[in-house]
Formats: sequence, C-alpha cells, structure tokens
Amino acid sequence: MDESSGTRKTWTPARWPVDKTAANQLRQWLDESGELEFDGLDLDFRSADLSDADFTESWLSRSDLRGVGLRQMVLYRGHAEEADFSGADMEGADLVRASLSRANFTGARLVDARLGRAEVLHAVFVDANLAGADFGDGSLSGSDLTGADLTAARANGLGLMGCRFDHTHVTGFHGTAIGPITVSDQGKDVELDGEDMEHWFARHGAEVTCVHHVE
Repeated sequence: MDESSGTRKTWTPARWPVDKTAANQLRQWLDESGELEFDGLDLDFRSADLSDADFTESWLSRSDLRGVGLRQMVLYRGHAEEADFSGADMEGADLVRASLSRANFTGARLVDARLGRAEVLHAVFVDANLAGADFGDGSLSGSDLTGADLTAARANGLGLMGCRFDHTHVTGFHGTAIGPITVSDQGKDVELDGEDMEHWFARHGAEVTCVHHVE
C-alpha cells in the first residue's frame, strides 16, 4: 500500500469492545461511510476482535488494545502513540508509515507484520513475537526488545539506535540496520556499533550489516 484510496471497505468487528464508549464510537464511524479516518483516541477496546479493520490514517493514540484481535489490521499512516497493545494478536498487520512511539507491545504477536517507514521510538517489545516481520526502513530507536522473537525478520536500513537486545531471538534476522544497540554481557550493558554490532548479530544466528545514518 503506497497511498490512501480515500474509501473504506465494508467491515464489521468480529467482536465488539465491551466498553460502551468505544463500541459507540466504532458504530458511529462505520455508519458514516464517507469518513475514512477513525477517531479512536483514549478508548478502551479490550475484549474486541478488530481483525481486518482498515484504520488507514486513523487515530488510536493512548488507547487500550490489550489482548485485542488485530490480525491483518491496517494502520497505514495512522497514529497509535502511547497505545497499549500488550498481548494483542497483530499477525500480518500493516503498520507502514504508522506513528507508534512509546507504544507498549509486551507479549504481542506481530508475526509477518509490516513496519516499513514506521516511527516506533521508545516502544516496548518485551517478549513480543516479531517472527517474519518486515521492518523495512522503519525506526525502533530507543525501544526495548528484551526477550522478543525476531526470527527471520527483515530490515532495510532499520533504525536500531539505542535499542536494547537482551535474550532477544534473532536467528535468521537479516538485512541492514543503523546502530548502536545495547546488549547485556555478563550482567553489564554494552553498546555495540559497526563491526562489533555485526559480529554480535552473527554470533546469534543473524546476518545484519551495520550502515550509517544518512540525513
């Protein structure tokens, strides 16, 4: 997906959120067929299954999406800063160009998700499943990837500046990335960049080339 078409496909949640305010906001948006953007700021979507939703250019910032079904969800050019996606099922989600800074993805399932050109600064991915994810040239700068699974994930100029890798599974993770990263070595934090960063990834089964940031 490169640009918004300006139209939204017909869709109904597989399961509505229990919270009445969130449910009513969704119903109102779906009834307004001309409205592409959804205003979902500060809402509680827990218990919902919003898989296949097209939230292109929509706003979910600071909302509670813990445990929500979001498989194949589209948030192209959308906003979910400081949203809580803990435990959410986001397999195959399209997060291209999304703004997700300081969002919480603890334990979330982002298998095969797409994050090209996404801005995901200072986010939390502790124990998240990112296997097969396509990070493209997005930015995860300052994010915590402790215990995350990046098996077979792909990168193409991915910003990893200041990211924490501690017990992170990176077997098959490949492509190019921008450091430095922080790793745990015998209980001490060590910052790695350039060849040192590449060697660390190689020792853990990844094939990542460190490239320099270009303004």
